[in-house]
Amino acid sequence: MHTVPEANETAISAVTHLHEILQQPRNRHLQIHLSLRQLIRALQMHAVGASLHRYIRDSCLSEFLPAPTRRAFELLLQQAGIPDDSTTRHAPSASPSQQLRSTAIEHDALHHVPNVVFFDNEAQEAIMAQMKQELDLGHHLLLQGNQVRSPSLSST
Repeated sequence: MHTVPEANETAISAVTHLHEILQQPRNRHLQIHLSLRQLIRALQMHAVGASLHRYIRDSCLSEFLPAPTRRAFELLLQQAGIPDDSTTRHAPSASPSQQLRSTAIEHDALHHVPNVVFFDNEAQEAIMAQMKQELDLGHHLLLQGNQVRSPSLSST
């Protein structure tokens, strides 16, 4: 059973209204589908401080939608009571990289952690911070890495 920790009633009613709006026949041409699981995850992420508007937009991959469809989807979000709060939200006190670096690794075998040099990349750090929030909520993540096999490592 999924639970939504400390979700406020406004966010729950807005997400419910958005789901109803997307199910209406006049909006089916948008081909945007949000499952109950995606809506619950959006509310869970909103409860821990993530932007509800941005999380729903990212769940629908709206940046890849054609411009007219994206504008129609933004209007539907506003009609549902989920305004774009990216300009009104306060900036976090620490950058995502500082928040991630402050997290202690609680593992006995620290020698298994590679010493990799990372460069500051704000977009990557924001994604990593979101992934940490999702892990803290108990969500499972599928991480895929580079699948190219180096010729020097292949055994003959």
